[in-house]
Amino acid sequence: VKLAAIAVLASLLIVGCFAGEDGSCDKMLCTGESHSVCGSNGVTYTPRQKDMDTTKSGCNFFHNDNCDNGQTWRVLHKGMCRRDEGGSK
Repeated sequence: VKLAAIAVLASLLIVGCFAGEDGSCDKMLCTGESHSVCGSNGVTYTPRQKDMDTTKSGCNFFHNDNCDNGQTWRVLHKGMCRRDEGGSK
């Protein structure tokens, strides 16, 4: 029962979103955690300081840039990009 409750809570934290059929780019799968993510473009997306107390994560900022660039990137992992992924030194 506890596992089921945890699974339900976890699913509520996830905002399931995908690009619309009309090519719109207004949705993406991002968790409600405030953390950095590494994009396949080699950029680490980090929440802005003013957003640290909200549910905006690096994923949200990655999504905005990805939409502006034709949705060609993907999130590689949570945390900062490594140098071999194009991250800064």
